[in-house]
Amino acid sequence: MVATISKTQKIELNSSSVHIQDRYYLVIGFEVNKPEVYNELILEDDYDSSVKITVNMHDVLSDPGHAFMYLVKNKSATIFFSLGPIINDSERLLEINTEQRVPTKVVNALFRHNPIATTLAYVAANAKQRMYGRGTSDYRIPEKTKLFKFPIKQEQYSQLYERTRQYKNDIENGVKFYNITNNFTCASVVREIIGTTIPDFPWGRSAVLIGHIRAINPYALYQDVVTYASDRGISEVEISESVDIWDQFITDIRNNQELPL
Repeated sequence: MVATISKTQKIELNSSSVHIQDRYYLVIGFEVNKPEVYNELILEDDYDSSVKITVNMHDVLSDPGHAFMYLVKNKSATIFFSLGPIINDSERLLEINTEQRVPTKVVNALFRHNPIATTLAYVAANAKQRMYGRGTSDYRIPEKTKLFKFPIKQEQYSQLYERTRQYKNDIENGVKFYNITNNFTCASVVREIIGTTIPDFPWGRSAVLIGHIRAINPYALYQDVVTYASDRGISEVEISESVDIWDQFITDIRNNQELPL
């Protein structure tokens, strides 16, 4: 917060008052710990092999990476968004069972639209189950993460907060599903939330899979945000790989506690 002093003059008395000006921030984070999955790829024209183009490609099947965001008012987080397949987040599943007191059969029913989950059961999550299914907007990544903190205006904060809240409600209520095929994934939704309010925010697109598909993904978005942040004098902050540190970090965000970033 910024304290500003204004002085008012009265006939019989001089008095001073202190006004507190709130500060607002957008924080975007990334788990991009396998740089070898993001490389330049030379593509040849299907009809003329002499025509080539160099593009960045993300090998999403080897490591999808992750992107998330949260908003800060002064020093406290106010809302957190991290989209991922709930079937791969054992902590979130445990919360559904315990904190919300939902019976196991109801938890199983959450995945009725996910054939793989229905067949193998959510306890047998693997890479294939990251493709499509019920999502969570509180997905945990207990790995090393990189964060960028951008100052924003109050109006931008209000718009971002409301849009984030709407997406969280849709995801938690099963209106929108995590879907790699349609690129309704962590990075694309984070970019969609931010881009409506901050149009010049980088897109984070690159080729994926065999190079003939372009999509927003964590590795491309991270590379673009590094440049975007550097141009604005904003440095990267790293959270080390630790389940305990990550759990405390998420707890502090949910409880609107003061954060180190």
